[in-house]
Amino acid sequence: MITLFLSGRIFSLFDGVNLQDIYTLLVWIGIGLVEETIFRGYMQPRLTAVWGMRIGWLATAGLYTLYIVPALVGRPDFLAQLGVVLAYSLTLGWIMLKTGHVLAGSLWRGISGWVRFL
Repeated sequence: MITLFLSGRIFSLFDGVNLQDIYTLLVWIGIGLVEETIFRGYMQPRLTAVWGMRIGWLATAGLYTLYIVPALVGRPDFLAQLGVVLAYSLTLGWIMLKTGHVLAGSLWRGISGWVRFL
């Protein structure tokens, strides 16, 4: 709800959501669940076990940012978007550290991606 409110899209929900928007939400949640399971569920615990909590968290965020770089290449705002992705990845890693599970980050990613789609 905070994501919807901060993005200014909360009132678009009152106008109604069609079936295609619901399917899009499910796709975004699925993508978030898969990527979070790989990066925060598999890689982050192993990297934190080897290098410690802080370095493992930063390394996972860096690897996720490198994973996203091909989608950003060629954009005029490449560096700004790279910074946003890094901040996003650090936040998701922090959520994983605090909750101990990938579900919270996956739902946040799914909803925030869906809000950008709306």
